[in-house]
Amino acid sequence: MRIRIGKRWIGDGCPVFVIAEVGSNHNCDIRVAEKIIKAAAAAGADVVKFQTYSAETLYSSYTPFISEMKGRARKGETPYQLIKRIAMPRNWQPKLKRLCDKYGVMFASTPFDLEAVQELDALNVPFIKIASYETDDVRLLRAIGKTRRPVIMSTGSSDLKTVSFAYQLLKKNGSRNIVLLHCVSQYPAKLSDINLRVMLTLKNKFGGLVGFSDHTLDSVSSIAAVAQGASVIEKHITLNKKHRGPDHSFSLEPEEFKVFVENIRAVELLMGESQKRVQLSEVENSRLARRSIHAVCDIKKGECIKPQMLMVKRPGLGIKPRLEKMLVGKKARINIKKDRWITWGMVS
Repeated sequence: MRIRIGKRWIGDGCPVFVIAEVGSNHNCDIRVAEKIIKAAAAAGADVVKFQTYSAETLYSSYTPFISEMKGRARKGETPYQLIKRIAMPRNWQPKLKRLCDKYGVMFASTPFDLEAVQELDALNVPFIKIASYETDDVRLLRAIGKTRRPVIMSTGSSDLKTVSFAYQLLKKNGSRNIVLLHCVSQYPAKLSDINLRVMLTLKNKFGGLVGFSDHTLDSVSSIAAVAQGASVIEKHITLNKKHRGPDHSFSLEPEEFKVFVENIRAVELLMGESQKRVQLSEVENSRLARRSIHAVCDIKKGECIKPQMLMVKRPGLGIKPRLEKMLVGKKARINIKKDRWITWGMVS
């Protein structure tokens, strides 16, 4: 199965679609955002993705802290205040798209409210990304479905029933192409919680393309996901892991992201095709290192070939060992010297 996103086909036989997730790593500085876009493009990412939200429509002012976020906020800051401070200014979006066009990558963003869906649709984004925690937001899912754009949906913190609900709702409202990303909504995620086999469960259950949204500290999980057939990989990118903010610590810096993409492309080459055959690169070694039938002693012209005259050794330039029964009983057409491999042209 394959689907088209922008100018790229993704799916069977296509390169893995790599999403560089910026999250809040732009630090509310458009210059930082541009540097990340440039770095992601240079690293080989297909997409640079942002997040479009407003604190007023995302969090209640009474929201308590998630434990893993406590150390990422300023002293005395509430979750609502944190989100308000790090939110990407919405008026950036047209400029971010132009910057992505400039550096040769796709621009995308995750909408967290109805207005954001409209804004991104108006910008003609190649797909809509749905965050894990939004898979039960009925209004949001309906609006996304009605755009009829391809959807890439993360499935962290969801059971199969929740994923199925969101998937069917998107389909009912117009979505045709939906890619499901296995994801663990933990920042950073522990390797023991990744359970990559879930990706295959999603593929078998829904029959479409699948991928992996990686929140671990390294790239091992993503590489394994590619080996299991992921069509899409999403990973956070930052200019500096030491910057303060909720997403920096588990992101990859530019040079790391470059190696990350190179490793993905290497795995694609490693996976290759499913047909078992002798590769062209193996032919010479195969001929010289495999075995064939050789003469144990000098065999005179006209002499009948007997089993005790034969032995198997390298190189494999003579008759294959499994054909020895066909050779026994034939007569030598020429004098065959001891230790020479025997070919069919030497016997009759």
